[in-house]
Amino acid sequence: MATPRPNSMRILLPDEKVRDVLRKKKKRRRSRRMVVLSVLGVAAVAFYAFPGTRQPRDLYATVDRQVLFSLAEARGDYPLNRIDVGGTIWSYRRAGGGNEAVVFLHGMEGTSDIWWQQLRSLDSYKGLAANYGRVRTAEQAAAGIVAILDAEGVGRAHVVGTSLGGIIAQAFATRSPERVRSLVLSNTVVPGGKLQGHPRSQVMLGALTPTWVMRTRLRRTVLNEVFPTSGRSALVRDYVLQQSYLMSREDFTTRSRLLGSDFDPPRIVEEQIPTLIIESDNDPLVREAERAELRDTYPSASVVTLDAAGHCPYLNRPAQYTRTLDDFFSSLRSADGVSEMSSDTTQADDMGIDGAGAAADTIG
Repeated sequence: MATPRPNSMRILLPDEKVRDVLRKKKKRRRSRRMVVLSVLGVAAVAFYAFPGTRQPRDLYATVDRQVLFSLAEARGDYPLNRIDVGGTIWSYRRAGGGNEAVVFLHGMEGTSDIWWQQLRSLDSYKGLAANYGRVRTAEQAAAGIVAILDAEGVGRAHVVGTSLGGIIAQAFATRSPERVRSLVLSNTVVPGGKLQGHPRSQVMLGALTPTWVMRTRLRRTVLNEVFPTSGRSALVRDYVLQQSYLMSREDFTTRSRLLGSDFDPPRIVEEQIPTLIIESDNDPLVREAERAELRDTYPSASVVTLDAAGHCPYLNRPAQYTRTLDDFFSSLRSADGVSEMSSDTTQADDMGIDGAGAAADTIG
């Protein structure tokens, strides 16, 4: 009688051999797939987590020392105030005093202290420079501006927005026109418009963009476009470069999303909102077509075109920029005075009193 073979030595029939080979091949393929997926996973994590280069130690090395001292001093004099707006934290700097308030809204690569030179010079106004909360829509951004005004007890304010801030300023004027004393749109585009250097792909894929890729792209825009057209201002270059090292991916995502906001422009004529457009004839991010579109959207607006001032004239042309703002605000006060005098004269005529008599009665 034959002795049975152990299982390990059993003879495989032809069909069983084929199936066994296929099983082993399938197992090897599965193992290789797991190895590939693991490698890709590690690579993806490294791709997103890679911090990029560190901030250079020589940043601001060629910027005038007095300018840097002024910036550092302003940061201390105008500390950040924080408020909760529907569960989102906003912050802003407060400066100056007076009966009129000015809200300053920074651009994509800015922050509230980028306006320090205007806050210093316009100290007869109550200056409020905002930092945006991490919101999803232009409507929510406008609500944040309303909350800052409410926190400061301000009813109406002059609103100055540059670049991305100009889009937010328009959203605020659309949402709350009764809170806008005047509107200044600086180096910006209409809602839904396109800023050069910030393509639609950036707007749509902002949340998926790794931090180091985002920062590298911003630096390239600064060095290749913003800096050369600013008169090669070291302050513009180094301030904006510094923001590219400090900005988080969450802030980048928020701002990219707001850049793509599309909404109805404010009705400045119907709402009687005095509007000033400040543009630069060599702005690398707001080209002539976009500048013309903004002017066409607001045909009643005053327009000031700065010569070869680049995208950030409030930094590299602070005196000229601030004077432009002050002249505009002062012209509104003068117009209000003429309007009030005209109203007083009309009332005096209705009462049979001449203008001089009315004025004398008012004074005496």
